[in-house]
Amino acid sequence: MTEAMIGVLVPAYNPGTALERSVASLQENVTAFHVVVVDDGNTPPLTVAPLAAGSSVEVLRNSRNLGLTPTLNVGLRALLDRGVRYVARLDCGDLSAPGRLDRQASFLDRNPGVAAVGSWATFVHPDGGHAFDFTPPTSHRELLSYLRLNNPFIHSSIMFRAEALIKYGIYDERCETAQDYEIMWRIARHCDVAILPEMLTVYEIGPGGISRLRRHSQLRNRLRIQLRYFEPWHPRAYWGVIRTLLLMGTPVTLVDRIKQHLRATSPTRPSSDSR
Repeated sequence: MTEAMIGVLVPAYNPGTALERSVASLQENVTAFHVVVVDDGNTPPLTVAPLAAGSSVEVLRNSRNLGLTPTLNVGLRALLDRGVRYVARLDCGDLSAPGRLDRQASFLDRNPGVAAVGSWATFVHPDGGHAFDFTPPTSHRELLSYLRLNNPFIHSSIMFRAEALIKYGIYDERCETAQDYEIMWRIARHCDVAILPEMLTVYEIGPGGISRLRRHSQLRNRLRIQLRYFEPWHPRAYWGVIRTLLLMGTPVTLVDRIKQHLRATSPTRPSSDSR
């Protein structure tokens, strides 16, 4: 295995051709990186083509299907054991823009007080057609305020500082969904977080996505997380809980119509992924 400063964690279950596309999108970076793909019990087992010289990829295999959160932790533990400085996330079907890893690692190098950094993202349909751009706030103060309502971080856009994961913990396996929301809330309570105002991530959406198939589970987990980190002195914390309860009682078709209206009237600040 090539020694690398950056590790990239990619969980995979029935990915089809999406895994190769996603891993290939990482190639245009100067900094060496090591990809850990965690095969969550696929049959037949997954294989991934070798990367260009200087970077490497390995496939770890769960003996059975464990689900997303335990699978993420299998990969995280492996990367932390390998001594990487930074851990980037990428999901099958999503793409990293050229230079994404370089840009985020450079930002973390220059800002030692920042524990995790995301990016703006372009949302696309499965056929590649543009859906909308997601441009959340970028500063820690604004992101902490946003977290009281929902997660402003696209999971595939995040790069963590490894020492923050060691200090504050890996994914909470009690969260079958919304595990990214929980870990970002947990880290942001102790350290600065940031988002680069650059389109460094392409996020593939579709009617079969986890946010639609498991929407109620995700909203229940979101509510639990909001109550776990509830700040009774902050009015936005109350609105976050109320908003989630309202979404739990609203049909998904109505939510979709509201999202479409918001994107049409404010295309640069849409609601994202079941938000």
